[in-house]
Amino acid sequence: FKDQFIVSSPEIFVQIKDGKICTFPMKGTIDAEIPDAENVILAIKKETAEHYNDCGFATE
Repeated sequence: FKDQFIVSSPEIFVQIKDGKICTFPMKGTIDAEIPDAENVILAIKKETAEHYNDCGFATE
């Protein structure tokens, strides 16, 4: 594929527009600059449920 790549996701991860490449965080990410970021994201029930679901799907 040389200078091409493929991403399979319903979310926009990379966008190339007008010669600029923009990346976007995937779900389940948080800005590491946020104080106590790890505990903040782990306290969000929606996030932990999505990760639990994703891990269960990946192990089937």
